[in-house]
Amino acid sequence: MTEARQIQSHAAPLQDREAQRLERQAAWHVDRMGVRGIPRSEQAFHLREARRIGQALLGQTSGQASGHNLLGRLALEAGEFGKAGQHLNQALRLNPQDAGIHFSLGHVALQRQQLAEAAGRFRQAMALDSEATVADQSLAYVKFRSGMYAEAFSDYRTLIRRYPNRWTLKTRLLDCAERVQADYDDPALSDDVVELLQTDDLNYQSLAPLAGSLLRHRYQLQDPDSRIDLAALVADPLLNAALPRLLFVHPELDELLATLRTTCLHHHLTLGDFDPQLLTLLQGLAWYGLNCEFVLAETDDETATLDNLVAWCAEQSAQGNISAVALPACLLALYRPLHTLSWLPAPDALRGVWPDCLHALLAAHLQDPEQEQLQVEKILSLTPLAGGVSAAVQTQYEENPYPRWQHLPRHSPTDYMAAVAAEIPAFKPRTSRQGRLHILVAGTGTGRHAIHLARHFLDTRVLAVDLSRRSLAYGETKAAQLDITNIEFRQADILHLHHVKQQFDVIECSGVLHHMEDPMAGWHQLCSRLRPGGLMKIGLYSTRARTIIHQLRAIITEQGLKPTPSDIRRFRRSVLREAGAPELATLLHSVDFYSMSGVRDLLFHVQEHTFTPAELANMIDELPLSFLGFVLPASARRSYQHFFPDDPLLNRLDNWEILERDNPELFGGMYQLYLRKE
Repeated sequence: MTEARQIQSHAAPLQDREAQRLERQAAWHVDRMGVRGIPRSEQAFHLREARRIGQALLGQTSGQASGHNLLGRLALEAGEFGKAGQHLNQALRLNPQDAGIHFSLGHVALQRQQLAEAAGRFRQAMALDSEATVADQSLAYVKFRSGMYAEAFSDYRTLIRRYPNRWTLKTRLLDCAERVQADYDDPALSDDVVELLQTDDLNYQSLAPLAGSLLRHRYQLQDPDSRIDLAALVADPLLNAALPRLLFVHPELDELLATLRTTCLHHHLTLGDFDPQLLTLLQGLAWYGLNCEFVLAETDDETATLDNLVAWCAEQSAQGNISAVALPACLLALYRPLHTLSWLPAPDALRGVWPDCLHALLAAHLQDPEQEQLQVEKILSLTPLAGGVSAAVQTQYEENPYPRWQHLPRHSPTDYMAAVAAEIPAFKPRTSRQGRLHILVAGTGTGRHAIHLARHFLDTRVLAVDLSRRSLAYGETKAAQLDITNIEFRQADILHLHHVKQQFDVIECSGVLHHMEDPMAGWHQLCSRLRPGGLMKIGLYSTRARTIIHQLRAIITEQGLKPTPSDIRRFRRSVLREAGAPELATLLHSVDFYSMSGVRDLLFHVQEHTFTPAELANMIDELPLSFLGFVLPASARRSYQHFFPDDPLLNRLDNWEILERDNPELFGGMYQLYLRKE
């Protein structure tokens, strides 16, 4: 249910007892509609009763304002924004000082993408009665949707101090944090980031740009002559909280961590034992290495040292000298996945000689891969698998499941169709849908987005398919950890989806078709599985936005580099040496550049196609689909509205072709298209 449901009418006390009785009944039915898990038929009953009572209130002289308010809020819930506006404006004429009515009208404007109008309504609600609604929270959200990320971030920080137990505010804050960076080392802000990193059930990676910017200013990393005190790093609460939780997206932090890792390696080898003073830093760096899949650059000297260490440990292990390999194994965990080392003793043996704080790290290195392999063997197949490019793509993601994610953003459950309507002006949801919404995620990878759909949207059933069993096993494990039960993971090839007889209300396929030999063949197969009137969301690469990627891929081909860890690290290091080049800015701020599987997917992929809006238009003409619009950042939406005010639906691909020519990085995060089947 939307936030509008939380607001009760604050009209002046009614004298008419019948109107009061009807209002109490309506409030009860509205409350029952908001109960999670009730059957759809029961929810529909309460909706009918609430509407009936709303109509009855219109017949009561003293109840007309309440009746229009109630019917307006119910229409807003149902996505009937025109009807909602009519009723709420009628209610406002009867009772212009009702904060709740202004609040609901703000949400109508928000759903219609009228952000300035929404902000004005929320401010009016706050001025009339600051305690009656959550308009302060809605205003912060409008600022976020308007692209005022720094202001929204500041508002959410204030709101969290006022309402420390509302996790939705922390989720919204992190949505903003992805788009803001600190201008200086702000101790209060740093403390807030540390607290968020220590809060459960948040998407910590959203904090990477902000945390990284604070550390860059703190240690003056932009200055090549700056001197960094190791003791300060060891005692830094922000660095220690961030290392196990996120991947930094700053080249300077990347270099700092590689240097710290080298320091830890040689310091402990010289000492010949675990150094208690460096143990927290060692642990954090080891977790960071595991999370980034050991993509940090290593020097030739380090590689030689590691090779010698592996050989010595194998010798000691063969002699049963377990205690001798404890420290070297921990140091190797900074650079390599331990489960690949055949000489390594069993975890139970190492637990006795590793410090207690490292036991979870040991399990992540040795036991998690074993459990993942057991899960791989349980994945069922729905279709045959094609050869050729499909087989090569499957091999890539078996070797490097992508993305290796740890945490998922938490949001209030909502209706899928209402969420799309709020994002895509051309989409008008039908209100007659009955039963569960069946969603196919084709090419789910490691399942992050599919699990988000199953967790975030009400009354859904998700089928997540992919070529890679190992990727699917990763997703299935994460779903089990999050207790998500309305999702299934199955191996399937999009080219053979005709073997799946089910049709779906929604199909999402992001970042997949452009890795097929013939994207249109895959797209036709997806269309065959979409029911008439169903929605499809497709993510495809932009030719113009990936100009620098094309150039780097050409260099990789010219140099004969392979998608091996050593070649990926080597090429990545060469890119980082040119970090100051303006054309590399977008690449170096992409989280994909900071993990092994991410770099392989980004730069070393076995197959890639890219497109322009004009080419998309021609492709869509061949399909039984109509283009509804793109998922857009606020800046792109504003640009389009400025240059093409005659298209309020924002869905003219010829206009987008013109706009992208002048703004080639407009779709750097892929085209995300919504389409509807005829």
